[in-house]
Amino acid sequence: MKPSQLAGQLRRIAAAIDSSRNPDRGLVIKDIRRVLLAMDPEDQGQYNSNTAGPIDWMKNKKKKYDDNKKLDNDADALHEKTLQAQNPDTSPEILAKLADDDELTIRCDVARNPNTPPKILAKLADDDEKLVRYEVARTESTPPEILAKLADDDDEGVRSRVARNPSTPPEILAKLADDDSAEVRKELARNKKAPSEIKAKLASVLHMKPSQLASQLRRIASKIDSSKNPDRDLVARDLNRIIASVGFPEG
Repeated sequence: MKPSQLAGQLRRIAAAIDSSRNPDRGLVIKDIRRVLLAMDPEDQGQYNSNTAGPIDWMKNKKKKYDDNKKLDNDADALHEKTLQAQNPDTSPEILAKLADDDELTIRCDVARNPNTPPKILAKLADDDEKLVRYEVARTESTPPEILAKLADDDDEGVRSRVARNPSTPPEILAKLADDDSAEVRKELARNKKAPSEIKAKLASVLHMKPSQLASQLRRIASKIDSSKNPDRDLVARDLNRIIASVGFPEG
């Protein structure tokens, strides 16, 4: 989509909001996401992620074996390691060994184990697989210093889980309240242990009157028009912030 077309689309959405006494929140979000997708079709999955759900949906890539017996033995071994990784009574020595396992789900189970020692959690916080870091970030027994590190993770899903974690210290939550990611701020707003002053700050970000929303869309459109080569990443960031802000307060 050309910049002029992008600006035009945003103004049309703003006009539709202005013409309605009670804009449909879902339709507004849908229209803005269409603009995001039109900006870069290759990123279609980026704006539909669910950052708060469990990882039970994870499936290991199935291995092909010619030997059925080998397959049975492998499945038995995986099952045994899974039980050990999930058992809160498993010794630290075994958990340390399982934290190096090649199986992604095993490392995730170790990260979720409430009795996994901080030293092992610190190692898993550096795991190349973001799903492992997700589990460290959401685990309530994760020490503050590790949560502080994960609050700077490049992946917004990791930061979102730190924001939602009830054990995250207030000073880290205060930092995440200014995160560029709308998803991070949205998860922080759902944290029941977040201090009232942080939630009050987020309220002004997460809720916006229809007239304010229309004005914001026109402001972004004007910025696009005034630039010969708009920064698409910045435009996408601004639009994602608005998506998180579309919570029309009653009255």
